[in-house]
Amino acid sequence: MEISHWIGNLSSLSVILLRGNNFEGTFREQLCQMKRLSMIDLSYNDLSGQIPHCLGNITLEVTKDKSSIFEVSNFIGRGELEMSRVLLYKRVDFPSTNVPIETAFTTNRNSYAYKGSILGHMSGIDLSSNKLHGEILEELGMLREIHALNLSHNNLTGTMPATFLNLHQIESLDLSYNSFN
Repeated sequence: MEISHWIGNLSSLSVILLRGNNFEGTFREQLCQMKRLSMIDLSYNDLSGQIPHCLGNITLEVTKDKSSIFEVSNFIGRGELEMSRVLLYKRVDFPSTNVPIETAFTTNRNSYAYKGSILGHMSGIDLSSNKLHGEILEELGMLREIHALNLSHNNLTGTMPATFLNLHQIESLDLSYNSFN
């Protein structure tokens, strides 16, 4: 099963959590069209290929408005996910509910659950435990607002880009279990 091309049409999402779904194929560049994203979790899938250059163009804007969360975790099924079915599965609008939303994010092989107002201060990308290869892109060092970046358990090569010195907000950086020089 692949991540569908229509994912880019969900441009108002601020958090996208698609961990553990056995998604195959390459990273969908349509994800880069989602300008309001602050958290992306595609960990524990079977994504392959290189990290796309466009990922460095996402602002990962830290905002208290986490009004749209799209989560499909550990989905068991075959074929392409239908957009209407998935949106009914789990789409949460914070303003319309008083129920605290809990979001899991993995750093250093530990999964932590976050909920409430802390989500307004977080930004991160988790692409761990996939089959990504190639060098880490210099563009990722331009994600100045990112707090957590997890690229562990892939087959990335080369060295850490010098642009990572620009990651002044980074609190957790996990590059372990790759094939670096």
